[in-house]
Formats: sequence, structure tokens, C-alpha cells
Amino acid sequence: MKTGVHDISIEDYHQGAGFSRSKLISFMKSPLHFWHEAFNEDKPEYKPPEISKKINPLEFGNALHTYVLEPDLFEKSYFVIPKLNRVRKADKELYKELVIEAEGRELLCEEAFSVIKQMTHSVLSNPDSKGMIEGAEYEKSIYWTDPATKILCKVRPDIWHSNMIVDLKTTVDASYFPFQRSVYKFAYHIQAGMIQQALKHALGIDMKNFLFLAVEKEPPYASCVYLLDEDAVSMGVAAFKNILVGVQDCLEKDEWPSYPIGKITAPKWAKLGNGD
Repeated sequence: MKTGVHDISIEDYHQGAGFSRSKLISFMKSPLHFWHEAFNEDKPEYKPPEISKKINPLEFGNALHTYVLEPDLFEKSYFVIPKLNRVRKADKELYKELVIEAEGRELLCEEAFSVIKQMTHSVLSNPDSKGMIEGAEYEKSIYWTDPATKILCKVRPDIWHSNMIVDLKTTVDASYFPFQRSVYKFAYHIQAGMIQQALKHALGIDMKNFLFLAVEKEPPYASCVYLLDEDAVSMGVAAFKNILVGVQDCLEKDEWPSYPIGKITAPKWAKLGNGD
């Protein structure tokens, strides 16, 4: 892919060349995990399951993004399945008919769709998020080659206004401290750092603000806006560059080690459990 902005589908983005955040952060677990995600040709083909908000958080989040940001695409991409008892023969046959009617669209259970509509209402009616969604670029894929390692990277900002990025996140708890933990637990700051680098190297744009538009997946579906500060973005850039150096080293050596040798010590909670 050439450096710059590409208007491609999410499927082409994930299946095509370049390393995204989701693949790169697997290197933080071990180089072997990264190799498995990025290069293992024997890895089973991923087939999205029927989307339920309870058990398919990634697919559920993708469906919400599409419903909020690209409603016209939503109808082309998803098919809502009513609640059925597939133990019963009649419901089992009806389900088969509906799958045929879906014509390759992803299946979305009725309960999950109801939640998505209520979450969307929360996001669009939040006065703090007004002006963040309208008039933006949505789900554009940006490619660039990292100058230091010559590795092709890619990002796909949710909501993009010139030098401001808004990232739509679903979460269990959008209050300050729980969401702050989520930012670092799931490496959202690395995502921000990558987008900053993408705008800089692909387009010559200096990213001024990176904001999270967080919405909860449970009633009352509260939503809020958080600005990621400059220190956090800088941490994300540094972590991203460190990962690329590690990937480059493994590529040059063609070695993908697993976990390093270590020593297991007794943690405090185990000692307390023994009455110490």
C-alpha cells in the first residue's frame, strides 16, 4: 500500500499489508504471539460468530461503530436475527431460512441490536460530543512507512477532523478511574501514538487533540468524553517505536522467541494465604 489515505473496507484493511495496533501489541506478550498473528499461514481463518453483546465484544463494538458512523453501510453489513429457541424444530428451520436471507451479512442478535440503538442514542444526544461526529471523516485507512525501521504500518481512525481524532470506545464502566485503567490495559495510548505518527509521516499533519468518546454497554448507557493528554500520547509513541524495533530485530534474525526464562517468587497474597 502506498503512503497516504485509502478508502477501503474494514475487511481489506485487516487482511491487507501493513501492521495495525492489534497485531503490534501482540508483540508485547511475546514475539511468538506476534508471529502467530502476523505471519502464521496455518492459523485458522477467522469467521465472525453471531453477534451477542455478552460474548462477542469485538464484533459488537464494530457493529456499534458502523451504526453510529456509517448507518447506510450498517444495513448492507448486518442482518438482525430475532430471538429463537433453536432446540425447537420450527425455530431451527426458521433460523436456517434467515441465514440464507442474510446473504453473507454478519448476524446480529435482536438483543444486541436493541442495545446498540440505545448506546447510539446516548452518544448522539450527549451535549459534550456535539460537533465531534458531524462533518468528520470516518473509518479512513492511513498507511505509512516508519522512517527508522522501514516497516509498513497502518491505522484506521474512527472520527477524524483534520488535526483532531475522536476514538469511539465501548466499555463496561466509563467513569474516570476505570476507563483510565482500560486505556493502558488495552493499549489505547499506543493507538493514539500510532495515529499521531500516521498523520505526521503520511500527511504532514500535527495531531493537536486525541479524544475518547466512551459509552457504556449496560443501562443507562452513560457516555462521556475524555482528552488524552500529551504525556500519554508521547508514551504511546515511545511504546509503538519500541515494539517496531523489536519486530525489526526478529525479522532480521528470523527468530520469534516465546516467554523468557524467569524465576517464580512467592507473591504477597500467597504468603498471606498461608497465615504469614
